[in-house]
Amino acid sequence: MTPANLLAHRIAQLRRMHGLTQAQLANRSGIQRPIISRIERGIHEPTFTTLIRLASALGCELYEILCVLDLHSVPRRKVA
Repeated sequence: MTPANLLAHRIAQLRRMHGLTQAQLANRSGIQRPIISRIERGIHEPTFTTLIRLASALGCELYEILCVLDLHSVPRRKVA
């Protein structure tokens, strides 16, 4: 599973654990529901700001979303 897919699965899992629909999460986070759907399907990679907004809307800490990632295996981008 790619890092994007792991993150997508974790966000959907946390949303369901909190008993929220995508529409309710969208309302709480201020992120459009279609974007949440795309994030949960691994089509859209959320920005850091979006992850913070999702964590806040889910009532959790950011690390609870990111804990599924093995940060040592994520490819690093070269900075110019």
